[in-house]
Amino acid sequence: MDNFFATVSYRYGHSEVMEIVQRLDENGQEIPAGHLLLFESYFRPTNGLAAGIEPLLRGMSVGQQSSGSPHFPSALQTYLFGNPVHRGTDLFARNIQRGRDHGIPDYNSAREHLGLQRKATFEDITTQTYLQRILEALYGDVGSIDAYIGGLSEDAHMDSNIGELFYVSMLEQYVRIRDGDRFYFENSENGLFAEEEVNSIRAT
Repeated sequence: MDNFFATVSYRYGHSEVMEIVQRLDENGQEIPAGHLLLFESYFRPTNGLAAGIEPLLRGMSVGQQSSGSPHFPSALQTYLFGNPVHRGTDLFARNIQRGRDHGIPDYNSAREHLGLQRKATFEDITTQTYLQRILEALYGDVGSIDAYIGGLSEDAHMDSNIGELFYVSMLEQYVRIRDGDRFYFENSENGLFAEEEVNSIRAT
């Protein structure tokens, strides 16, 4: 497992977590007990199940994930593992620090390592002007940006929900996992399937 993938790019999903857990009745309406705030369920599974599992499943089936960005809900950035009375920790800060602890290079160096062009300006990273200003205020120089922040700040790549850096990192890792699996059905060296069987699996 690649260190950059494990400590940086695969953590993009944290930015897609929603603040509210929807609970819906049979008609798709909010149940009388209401929706749940995510942090109200930390270490309290009975809170989420008090109205039964069905409202939660309905809510999850219609809910939409947040778009990947460097903006975390307060449930993750203020109340992680905490509650409204005793504030928790900050997952956003943890992710940045994890990258530093693991010796992950800066944003541009990470891009270069993965065969991508370096970014010269904040405008090259994102078309969102407010985000450009925030990055400049926090880092001052493109060469100082943490890889996690830079990756989250990039505009979406090829209609995906992630930027180019994370896209390339995850693609490379998934290909490695697939090609390293001796039981993967397209691995012709394992002798598990005849060509006709492989074609049959592909057709499913």
